[in-house]
Amino acid sequence: MTEIKSTPLKFYTLLPSFKAHVSEEKEQMLPKDIANILENIKNADSYQKYWDIIDSELAKNPKFEKLDDETFKKGEYYIKTSTNFDSEYDKTILNALKEKGISIAPEFIETASSKEGFSLTVLKIKGTKSGDLIDYTKAQHLLSDKEKQEVYTQLQKLTKLGIVNVDILEGNSLKITPDKPHRVISESWRNLCPVEEYTTDSLQKPRLIILEKIHSKLFKN
Repeated sequence: MTEIKSTPLKFYTLLPSFKAHVSEEKEQMLPKDIANILENIKNADSYQKYWDIIDSELAKNPKFEKLDDETFKKGEYYIKTSTNFDSEYDKTILNALKEKGISIAPEFIETASSKEGFSLTVLKIKGTKSGDLIDYTKAQHLLSDKEKQEVYTQLQKLTKLGIVNVDILEGNSLKITPDKPHRVISESWRNLCPVEEYTTDSLQKPRLIILEKIHSKLFKN
């Protein structure tokens, strides 16, 4: 088992990973800065390049407060998203994603919180109750083989852009193995970060972070 000891925030989606670096009182200053960063990273051709740009922006912008690994491991960090996506910060992010052809339907969004006080935006899937954190492997029965391939293709594209990621946890381990149903995602992830699994004490439940654009049919009641 390989344990990642550095830059754990790289496993979060764009929206909360930026939010985690910013103090609440400075949040209102974000929209223009976030838009500029999105502009700078939109042509990043690799996962590492993407995060190099992020780190560079964070280093030169005093409004961002970068979290260290020890803070992250203790669960003492601030991640917050608006369930209704109605803040100026959220609108800026969503507009930038929309320009890339990616959209999120707010009615499919739920926010779940851990005992450490950290909140994570997840999508509701048919048959789950509000607040559930979803294991993608448990949702696959809702898709045909063709639809699964569409999902995989979209996830590969979005993951490489650094816009979305899917974490499949068993206990407190994220397992990335080529023989699982999420094989295509795993292979994409291997290209981005050559590790097979990581552990963190802060995250305990299976969860899914996914964008509505991947397949809106999946989330219809």
